[in-house]
Amino acid sequence: MLLFLLFLLFFFGHFALTFGVVSYSIPFCPSNLMSALGLAQKPELMMMDEPFGALDALTRQSLQDELARLVRDDGLTVLFVTHDLEEAIYLGDRVIALQANPGPGRPSLARMIDVKIPRPRDQLTTKEHPEYLRLRRELFAFIEQGHD
Repeated sequence: MLLFLLFLLFFFGHFALTFGVVSYSIPFCPSNLMSALGLAQKPELMMMDEPFGALDALTRQSLQDELARLVRDDGLTVLFVTHDLEEAIYLGDRVIALQANPGPGRPSLARMIDVKIPRPRDQLTTKEHPEYLRLRRELFAFIEQGHD
């Protein structure tokens, strides 16, 4: 099985690995293929690493809304890695900010912020919500301070 997965990774540059209830998406995977492969196994937890980063804005928003629907309707739990603060706030219930250059005396976890914006969320009204704007300002200020 491992050789088969490595073969697919080598030739396609991407794949979704599914082991029992956990699905992990490898970066640079086209989102539709990754989602289909990962979700076909009906995982309880899906780990996604920058799955929408290379998409145009309209496709990214559409897939963000589809992911939010899956979380709501199927009870899917997602650990979502992104560098996009707005995407983190829009999709997340909690944003976990990590330190740059962690090491001894400087742990990886820098800050955890709960997102208390009501669901279901909408691309337009959510991004105009006062709490969304407050969180966006807080996270941008955090980044500008150098993660201290």
